[in-house]
Amino acid sequence: SSQNHFAGRLAELLRTWQDGEGGPAKIIYLLSHQYSQANLSGSALKGVDAHLVSTLADVARPMGFHLGLANLICTEHGFGDDYDSGGEVEFAGVNETSIAIKNLVDLDGKLLARSFDFKASEEIIPKNLAREIVAGGYDEQKDYGGYMGNVSRPYDLL
Repeated sequence: SSQNHFAGRLAELLRTWQDGEGGPAKIIYLLSHQYSQANLSGSALKGVDAHLVSTLADVARPMGFHLGLANLICTEHGFGDDYDSGGEVEFAGVNETSIAIKNLVDLDGKLLARSFDFKASEEIIPKNLAREIVAGGYDEQKDYGGYMGNVSRPYDLL
């Protein structure tokens, strides 16, 4: 079946990663659905996210890999323009975009770390994650006083 083929290919890939040198220490992957910190656990995952994490757990855990979930906060720093018709301030320009990872939990929802260090250039899939989040209009919050807009998106981490 295609499920068995996927699991076999995943196991092969993980063995190559395990045996190789110079690969990333971890991989951070953006899930399809949005989850709050309160329901961040394997049992709360939906659809393709649940399927992906279940397959990863079945294949990766016996090989010694660890899986976890966390919230990702993407922040754009820039300067605002005039108010739009809805009374919102629009970005006129962005000076910097930053990503932070918060509230890392295991698949049972147990907190492992409140913040998490990562190498954006090596450990994130997709590589243009910040651009994808900003363009996608995820859970957007704006703070005019600091000329800053925040968009946050949960993701899967292994």
